[in-house]
Amino acid sequence: MEQMFDFCQGMCYTEKTAAQARKLTVLARIAGAFRRAEVTWALGASGLLYFHGLVPDFRDLDLMVLLPDAGRAQEVLSRLGTPLPLKANDPIYRTAVFRQYRVDGVDADLMAGMAIERDGILYDCSLRREDIAGTVTVLGEAVPLHSLACWRRYYALMGREERAELLSHLPEHH
Repeated sequence: MEQMFDFCQGMCYTEKTAAQARKLTVLARIAGAFRRAEVTWALGASGLLYFHGLVPDFRDLDLMVLLPDAGRAQEVLSRLGTPLPLKANDPIYRTAVFRQYRVDGVDADLMAGMAIERDGILYDCSLRREDIAGTVTVLGEAVPLHSLACWRRYYALMGREERAELLSHLPEHH
């Protein structure tokens, strides 16, 4: 079932902090550019939790992209902002495409083919079309939202128990 949210859920836009407003503006720009480039994607991590009212803010934009669309997504983000230098990631992450960008002062992480290793087992955490669980409209642009159930699993695999627990009350299909 598709859900629609207003990005001002609980507060009107004018009450947002300048930092939140900047992140939302950048998110809308990326959403529009991805739509025009026909990139299939979904917002995950703290941004996803933010739009569901589970956290008061989000640090950056975690953009989950279908692996075949990763090249187009990288081109779009390179046009909108600046690619950040590659840095060593935690060895539990075995993501096929992981790139970081800065767009108008906002950090955006692009992930395609995400995989997490835990206890010697590699778990495929790639975005699948069926795991796009709804949209939120931000400044007139539709932002697809990843499944909260997927992120409950991802947080548990990452060892981020506090975040996994935050989502533990949700039904499996959410």
